[in-house]
Amino acid sequence: MKGTACYLSHSNEVFIDHLVPISDFLKIPLITYDDNIANLIEKYYQNVDLQIVNPKNICLYIVKNFQTIIACHSRKEFLIDFGLPMHLLNKKIETIWVPHGNSDKGKTCYFFEALKEDLNILIYSNKMKDLLYEKKVLYLFENVIAIGNYRLEYYKKNKKFFDKIIYEEISKYLNKNKKTILYCPTWKDKEDSSSFFKYYEKLFFSFKNNFNLIVKLHPNSLKVDPHLIFVLRKKYKNILFLDNITLIYSLLQITDIYLGDFSSIGYDFLYFNRPMFFLKNNENLHSNLYECGYILEDNFFENIEKLLNQDKIFHKKRKDLYNYTFGNHSLENIYKILK
Repeated sequence: MKGTACYLSHSNEVFIDHLVPISDFLKIPLITYDDNIANLIEKYYQNVDLQIVNPKNICLYIVKNFQTIIACHSRKEFLIDFGLPMHLLNKKIETIWVPHGNSDKGKTCYFFEALKEDLNILIYSNKMKDLLYEKKVLYLFENVIAIGNYRLEYYKKNKKFFDKIIYEEISKYLNKNKKTILYCPTWKDKEDSSSFFKYYEKLFFSFKNNFNLIVKLHPNSLKVDPHLIFVLRKKYKNILFLDNITLIYSLLQITDIYLGDFSSIGYDFLYFNRPMFFLKNNENLHSNLYECGYILEDNFFENIEKLLNQDKIFHKKRKDLYNYTFGNHSLENIYKILK
């Protein structure tokens, strides 16, 4: 797809797993100036047309060489950096916005409203479309293209490669005779949706090795406190704390039980239709995921053991929510914009 590229502008590891599959599918370059992003892509992915450009030259380079940029940030943010180069070269660059997750964030604060200058956006399916309608921004866009769970399809395509990485970094350190719990707390955002700082001491202290416990902290939490993960690893040696792992579906593949809050990874986990549990921090926030598992308040691991046998009551709810969230759309629909 000549003249089109994916662009990852700053060190936000969350965006990688959303842009690499599009870059691969369209056979287009993924451009960045960030060494950390480049290192993670080279470590965890294969056959990516990665272009690392000097940050001093990247804006002019992109404007000169491309007509369409696919990115996870809004056009408003894009114009801050590219407005002047486009003016100097008398050239307009089209942008396509890509969502970086399907959480329930943004309902109570300024979030999707930031897309008001975007004309072309990608969504997963009806759940995101309904949310944009609820936020009164759906009418602003010229093209709203549903692309389904394209990240899952990318994982399936490269499953052997990704699963080998996860085995070497995680699986081989787990006890095969125990079920594995993955705790994925989101970061402390404007809506105060993260469960981590409210529960982590009580949660980790009560852990008695009856499970394998993996904790995947949100990259933004680690940016706020870069030393946090080292402190946790030193204090809780029987828990596996992850940093900078971007291979979400490979990680979920080895997960028997999901523990989360408002993280969009919960929606990814619906595909596996396995037990889900949640910790709530803000009682004013509601997630559709809460209807797909149990909400825990104390005696966390004891309650998980007790409630596992009752999980069948959530099977249909998880299946229905997965279909509502992702539908059966294909990334091929992006060609409706890229003509």
